[in-house]
Amino acid sequence: MRLLFLHLIVLGICSVGLVNPMIALYGYVWYSLMRPDVLAWSEGMYPHSITIAIVTLLGVWRYIPNFQHFLKNPFVLSLVLLQIPLILSCVASPNPSLCWDIYFRYAKVMVMGLLIPLYVQTEAEFRKLMLVIVGCLGFVGFKYGIFGLRHGGIHISEGYGGFMSDNNTLAMALVMALPMIWYARGMVERQWIRAGMILVCFLTIAAIVMSHSRAAALTLVLVYLCIAARSKYKLLTLGVVLALSAPAVILVQDTFYKRMKTLENPDQEGSAHQRMAYARAAVNMWKDYPLFGVGFGTENWIRMSGPYLGHANLRKHVVHNNYLQMAVDSGTFALAILLVQLFGSIIWLGRSAGRMRRLFPGQGKEAIPIMMQVALIAYSFCSIFASRTDYDFYYYLIMCCGCWYIVEQTELLPFAAKQAAGEIKVREAAPAGLPVSTWQPVAMVGPARVLRDADVQLTGPIPKGWRRPFNSSRLEKNKPQTSRA
Repeated sequence: MRLLFLHLIVLGICSVGLVNPMIALYGYVWYSLMRPDVLAWSEGMYPHSITIAIVTLLGVWRYIPNFQHFLKNPFVLSLVLLQIPLILSCVASPNPSLCWDIYFRYAKVMVMGLLIPLYVQTEAEFRKLMLVIVGCLGFVGFKYGIFGLRHGGIHISEGYGGFMSDNNTLAMALVMALPMIWYARGMVERQWIRAGMILVCFLTIAAIVMSHSRAAALTLVLVYLCIAARSKYKLLTLGVVLALSAPAVILVQDTFYKRMKTLENPDQEGSAHQRMAYARAAVNMWKDYPLFGVGFGTENWIRMSGPYLGHANLRKHVVHNNYLQMAVDSGTFALAILLVQLFGSIIWLGRSAGRMRRLFPGQGKEAIPIMMQVALIAYSFCSIFASRTDYDFYYYLIMCCGCWYIVEQTELLPFAAKQAAGEIKVREAAPAGLPVSTWQPVAMVGPARVLRDADVQLTGPIPKGWRRPFNSSRLEKNKPQTSRA
């Protein structure tokens, strides 16, 4: 029954996607992140993903006008540039046959990821994409959290599927998704949906705690501090998120505290000691293959790591450090691009949040870059303890940053400039209890209310960013909107 339902959903997405490629793109992101084939007990058995991908690609021609912004996007260029050392690492590998299959699977994800900033170029479309991502990973957190609480606390020792194949990568995905779920509350109007998102946050935290992942637990604390630091009521916010954590911690306190206590003396704990041995071996191998590494995909590292581990008598495994894994697999250039891409995105998102707060005060637009920034901060810290150089969710987030870059450059900043220049004016006739607002080209955060035509005056030419491809006869949003205070 589950499989039949999945077939029907995929058929519906493909049918509608032929008419509206944006739906196909949302469908591909949904399938990639939520992995409904795992829920239908048919993981990898049917070509659902590739079918949706083909339907999505068939609509590329409709977005040819968007290439003018796409090709200038620094986030897109960083991802394309990263492929050069990755491909060279496969070519120069001591055993290229172990690399190419893994890279081609990774390249399929990258091609689909690159479609995100090509297709999604308006704020309204971007908000829908964010809600799709939040909904998918929120469902996974809800599923594991409710299962663990219903059984009085469990130890999640296995993964979910796809890029969340073990408990550590599952916990990493959920701790990255948590701030996105938290801030996504401002994207919905109905109070019961916002309350439901708080419940999803609670269950996602429970799933992270019950994974007993030390890296995720430490990252969770970092996420709490980031959320509290960005809040107006810092201590209250910190108290709320800590209260959401308390039930799960209490249920598994014995095993959870025992697991966390190993952080005090990592040399005396087997798993932590092994990870440090892997890290030393990875550094030594990196010195022998500094330019392009031993080959993308970890397989060459695993086969060649024996002599570098010395007499440690360890089983061959991944490095358990994503930065060292990238360096030893694909070399110094790949690592440098990854670091610039990751930390450059974090810095830029922080500046974008500041711009949104100054240009659109009281409208909550800064929550969008903040949610991505905190998610990437979580990834940057959790990556110190996990290896997954082909982590789908990370690259989707980088491309979402690329989408926000386009939205900011083509819609929000030009609009703010026209507003400052007096080309867009709003009369002092806002409804009682609401601030004087302006005509926004897209819906804003929070419940929306349409102003009367007499309240708004538009002068000057129509901004180019408000037009859709192949449809320049009408504005993308032809009704003025504002938000409640």
